[in-house]
Amino acid sequence: MSDWTGGYVADIEYLPGVFEGQGPGNLDLACIMAGIEPVRRPGSNAPFTYCDLGCGQASTVSALAAANPDAQFWGIDFMPAHIARAEAFRREAGLDNLTLIEADVVALAGAAETDLPRFDYIALHGLYTWVSEEVRAGIVAFLDRFLKPGGAAYIGYNVMPGWTTVAPLQKLLFEYGATRQGPSGVRVTEAIDFARQMKAVGAEGLDALDSQRMFPTGMPPELEQRHLGYLAHEFLNTGWRPRFHIDVARDLSAAKMEFAGSAQLLDNFAGINLSDEAEKMLAMVPAGPLRETFEDYFTGRRFRRDIFVRGRRNILAETREAMLADVILALVNARPDPDQSEWPQLSTRFTLNRQTYDPVFDRLEQGPASIGELCAAAQGAGRRTTGNELLGMLAGLDLALPVLHDVAGSVVESCWRHNRVVTQAAYRSVRSTRFPIAAPVGHTVLAFNALQTLILDGLFSGIPAEVDGLSAHVIARLKLDPDAVQQLPEAGAPGESPQPSPAPDAQAATDDTPAPPPEPRRVGEAVRSSTTDFLEYQLPIWRQLGILPPIKPE
Repeated sequence: MSDWTGGYVADIEYLPGVFEGQGPGNLDLACIMAGIEPVRRPGSNAPFTYCDLGCGQASTVSALAAANPDAQFWGIDFMPAHIARAEAFRREAGLDNLTLIEADVVALAGAAETDLPRFDYIALHGLYTWVSEEVRAGIVAFLDRFLKPGGAAYIGYNVMPGWTTVAPLQKLLFEYGATRQGPSGVRVTEAIDFARQMKAVGAEGLDALDSQRMFPTGMPPELEQRHLGYLAHEFLNTGWRPRFHIDVARDLSAAKMEFAGSAQLLDNFAGINLSDEAEKMLAMVPAGPLRETFEDYFTGRRFRRDIFVRGRRNILAETREAMLADVILALVNARPDPDQSEWPQLSTRFTLNRQTYDPVFDRLEQGPASIGELCAAAQGAGRRTTGNELLGMLAGLDLALPVLHDVAGSVVESCWRHNRVVTQAAYRSVRSTRFPIAAPVGHTVLAFNALQTLILDGLFSGIPAEVDGLSAHVIARLKLDPDAVQQLPEAGAPGESPQPSPAPDAQAATDDTPAPPPEPRRVGEAVRSSTTDFLEYQLPIWRQLGILPPIKPE
């Protein structure tokens, strides 16, 4: 019997994920920030084609298809179980503009005939550094054959040197796991136990076992079983090879592709994750793959979300600002505390300059506004800023969502239909921590946590927007004891080419005092408190984003 897996873990499904940066609008905006002509300029309603290569259970591409019903989407994955699960969801959500294919990328790239079109956008999240050299070459050939001239590709991958401290552990888990019998979940569990025993008696190079993020303890049994899917795919694949950015750039040059920027918009500000000393040292290195690679030595990042374009067309700074001026921003989270200095998107600490951003938030709290309007609001308060900075700061910190073109009624209906399926299924069969919600305003996908998703389910079910009813719904759906003391899911969300300059209003913060841990509370009390906060801060934002209908005037 032949092994169709090619050394890839295929006996356990990879956990569904939500990758917001893959949205076509985000890729276009990142290109504009980097001074590169996007696939589609802001304001364009032109239809497009989009492929998610290695789509898994198609959580992200399904939400994007719902949010862009006039575009055509394809999801391709090697594993039959992933495509079968995704196809069942596609039918239930009525996503007629999504085609799902079970296929090998090497075979697709080399096929004499194919029904696939050429794509405006191609996305790969995690695939590139989990597969063999043959499959990596097949990915490059696929991009060369199917990405249109002027098209953009999102490549998410494990990057060196961030994985340097984990590589010895991965080698141990892979080799020991290969000696064990049974499914991948069992083998990776036994390998982790063996590694912990080795570390306990003095083995070196295994400190990564102490990472609570990678090897968490105290998880509910069902979530622990799901996390094993990630660990098996991360550590037991034969082709596991984190890559240096410059080597990925060299690989993709064979498909006539050039590095454009990061899908994480804040990373497109040069040096934003660097200390002053590191930024000064790297100032002598020209922008591009070499500088990006050297920055990775300072940031310690383990995963990059890069954008490559096929046919780079540079634009002037004036053109960039003119493109951004008409982009609408809509709040997706409440105004941050004035003293907030830690942000999950960054390794550095800073606070937003209140003189610049208070008038900006004042305007956004009234409703969506163009970047041009927001620049004028800041200027009216005596502060000069650029559209590039406002976009990078507000969208990059997940405070605002860019709106690139109008929202038709068909978009709202498609998103509601998709989101209803997501919320109805949440916690009824499989426990998760992130759920894909299609956002009509923004034409993109948002990642909701469990509390947000179950509140949305309650509102879709007709429960009034009141604390008592929604709290009871969340507790019932989670099957919680309201009198127990238990940690809950978090309540928070959702000429030459010009180079973005560091944001002038990002001020360094120096207070290193850690915040005290929250006091334990009864589950019922915690749910009510979180629901109260939601109704005050999040509900109006959901209505602005079209996730819920606006309140009808009496």
